[in-house]
Amino acid sequence: MIRENLELYQYEYPFYDRVNSKIQTYIKSLDYNSAPHRTLGQSKIRWMKNSQLNIVSREVGIVVNWITEIVNRDCCRLNLGDGSRIKLKCSEIWGVDYDKGSHLGAHSHGGYAYTFSYGVSVPKRSSTLIFPTSGRRVKQKEGHLVVFDSRLKHRVPCNKDEGRCILVGNFIYDHQSVD
Repeated sequence: MIRENLELYQYEYPFYDRVNSKIQTYIKSLDYNSAPHRTLGQSKIRWMKNSQLNIVSREVGIVVNWITEIVNRDCCRLNLGDGSRIKLKCSEIWGVDYDKGSHLGAHSHGGYAYTFSYGVSVPKRSSTLIFPTSGRRVKQKEGHLVVFDSRLKHRVPCNKDEGRCILVGNFIYDHQSVD
């Protein structure tokens, strides 16, 4: 197996205690994906996307704007011949609820540039975020943000507690926006 060594960017949102409970309430108010390919024990995925990425929750919008600033500041962007760089934009977001015993199998987000995982509610015995091709593990906590190359395989093993809630999204290159 090839072991990748791509960057994991990690940050703490300084005002998580002001927004996370409202974000969790909003995520729980959404219908969850009951697609036929889901298997027993998997987490509940609650989509909040549309073609314009209209974010209804003020608190979700605040956090996504903060994440967007970080991604455009710190992550690798495409350079154009004139020295300008193509910006990245959040193209979709969703919330994931993990009940006790639920999990998410190994997967990647091919076709996107970066993926983020933001801890909304992370009880003490919550599962870690695992990157199997590198062996890296990230123990998230509330307000903790992880940004990574979307090609990286990642998974979440069986959750050992109730109430783990994560805000997740993907970024793409916005060829209409350069700086």
